[in-house]
Amino acid sequence: MVDKQFLEKYINKPITKLLNSSVIMSIYPMIDHIEVYEIGDINRLILRIYVNDSEMTKDNMYQRELDPHYLVDYHTMKYLPYFDIPRNYRVGFVVVGTDGNVINSSLD
Repeated sequence: MVDKQFLEKYINKPITKLLNSSVIMSIYPMIDHIEVYEIGDINRLILRIYVNDSEMTKDNMYQRELDPHYLVDYHTMKYLPYFDIPRNYRVGFVVVGTDGNVINSSLD
């Protein structure tokens, strides 16, 4: 079992900071912020992606140019080796609307 304080300090916070960088936000301007909220016990990194578009739904998300699968599979995965996390580590996401409700999730 991995120490939660270690995960928070050396994994979750740094990855969260990287994912909220201007590079990611310039690619996905509809994202308000991203949080890493779990890793370790379930051997899975979970991203909570908050959007700033109140009109975004699961049905129009791709038309509004948010592809959370690509965000995870491409952008997030390239950062993992810097934290000694293998590229084949399982990563999931939850997209949260401005009202706090889940728009989409890979955890279903």
